[in-house]
Amino acid sequence: MPAKLVLVNAEPYWAEYLTDYELFSVRLQTSQWLWRDQQLWVFDTTIGKGVRADYLFWRIGAVRPFLHHREALDLIRLAQLPCINSAQTMLRCFDRLAMLNELRDIGLPVIPFEVMTSSILMDQLPPRLPSVVKVGSYHAGYGKMLLTTLEQWHDLKDFLMITDDFFTVEPYIDYKSDIRCLGVGDRVWTMARNGSHWKANVGYVDTQMIAPPPVLYDFTRRAMQHFRADILALDVLETQTGEFIVLECNSVPGLAGFPDAVTEEVVSLVKTRFDPNPATAPKT
Repeated sequence: MPAKLVLVNAEPYWAEYLTDYELFSVRLQTSQWLWRDQQLWVFDTTIGKGVRADYLFWRIGAVRPFLHHREALDLIRLAQLPCINSAQTMLRCFDRLAMLNELRDIGLPVIPFEVMTSSILMDQLPPRLPSVVKVGSYHAGYGKMLLTTLEQWHDLKDFLMITDDFFTVEPYIDYKSDIRCLGVGDRVWTMARNGSHWKANVGYVDTQMIAPPPVLYDFTRRAMQHFRADILALDVLETQTGEFIVLECNSVPGLAGFPDAVTEEVVSLVKTRFDPNPATAPKT
């Protein structure tokens, strides 16, 4: 029998490419996980039963991390179950502060930021405006606000009283280009994106594939090697003076707008890493 490949929040089109496996699509938000007798089982109403997983293809990333999210990744790591990306890689990118620390550790030019654990602290320091406040570890433009006036700073302080999340304060950058660098295996693609408003990495008007600038190729490869990632994206701003500033990395990047060659490379990676024959399936 073919190996059991569990697709976690995966886009439907992957099933067309992965016909060598017995596929089970689950949603992390509704699934339950069981580690017993050195085997990992996944239960979900979408599959109507439990399945003992041989491999996992993880496609949930652009959300705020929640407790069950981390529990599942820790169980995958405990089971030493082959997963793309590995559970270890995704855990290192799980929290935004942890991820930014990792990027700074390898010397990438991460955007400067301040961190506050409570909105009470906003009264202790004068704001440096204009600035961008980012709450917690949200992605896709959520929890972000551009502040240009002292009145907005005080309004946001009152609003943040209802959250327990940390938040960062970054300088607003009037950027020239918003660029996503996407690494899959040994290959790197870069996309320039034009947005409809000040937020980078969201609300695109149009996108254009560009040749990877050597410095961004180097950033991407260094990040992939550091995180031991199969797939990784870096979101980068190019300033008006041509300087590149790294906003964040994403261990489960979306592929929208990238050429079909990216999907084909991911499929090739899955088939290389995951033996369809469970009798020969390796543990990593």
